[in-house]
Formats: sequence, C-alpha cells, structure tokens
Amino acid sequence: MLKAISLATVHFIQKFYAVYMRFKPFSINLVKRAKPNFMKKLTILAALLAMVAMVHAQQPKKAPDQLSAHITKQLQKRLNLTAEQATQVNTIYLAQATKMDSLRSNQSPDKKLNRLTARTILMITHERMMAILNDTQKLRYTEWENSVKERKMAKKDTVGARP
Repeated sequence: MLKAISLATVHFIQKFYAVYMRFKPFSINLVKRAKPNFMKKLTILAALLAMVAMVHAQQPKKAPDQLSAHITKQLQKRLNLTAEQATQVNTIYLAQATKMDSLRSNQSPDKKLNRLTARTILMITHERMMAILNDTQKLRYTEWENSVKERKMAKKDTVGARP
C-alpha cells in the first residue's frame, strides 16, 4: 500500500510538473515585463512624495509683523473693530508674535518651562485683548479663540495620527 501511495504521488508530481513547464515560459515573461514598469512607477511615486515633503518643510514662517497684521485683519472683520482698537490689537499681537518668535529661537532644554512661558505669553495677550474690547466683541473674540483651538487640535490629531 505504501508503494501505491508513493507511486500515485510520483505520477501527480510528474503531471503537475509537465503542466507547470508548459506555462512556465509564459509566466516568466509576464513577470519580467511587469516588474520594470512597476519599479519605475514606484520610484517616480517615491520621488514625488519626497519632493512634496521637502517643499512643505521649506515653507517660511511669517514674520511677527506679518502675523500680527494678518490676525488684526481677521479680528477686524469678525469683531467690527474701530480704527483705534485695530491699532491696539496690532500692537498686542505684534508683541505676542515677537515674544513667541524669540521663545522658539531660544528654547531651554526644559520643555515644561518652554510650554509654561508660551502659555503665559498667550494669557497676557488674552487679558490685554479683553481690556480693549466691549461686551459683544469679547463674546465673539472668545468664540474665535475656541474655533482656532479646535482647528489646531484637529490638525494635531490628523498629523500625529497613526494607522
């Protein structure tokens, strides 16, 4: 019985090998033709992704005066600021942007201290803004601040998310 099983197995292997040998040249040609195109596409895709990453990383940060002018323009639209309030807002945000820029360039090794300093700068800005706004403007300003925080958190969640 052992010889019958082994003989049947040998016949099966021989038939399978014969069928395989008939289609072997065809399958090898398909693989040889498909591989270089696939590798070219993969190489081009990797190069494009690397270029996009480099361009994104090289975008310059706004200067403090540009940043304060941008925020002033936004707040002027949303809060209906007077001309005097607009100049005060510009000086407040110019001071904040300058301090934050100097903090980024001169960071201490202690991350908690850096974070605490940044929060202190933001709190001072918030207090100064509340001092110059009226009641309806204060409400709109806090809504604007909350929407900015939500956008930053959403951006942080999508950028740092792992699949």
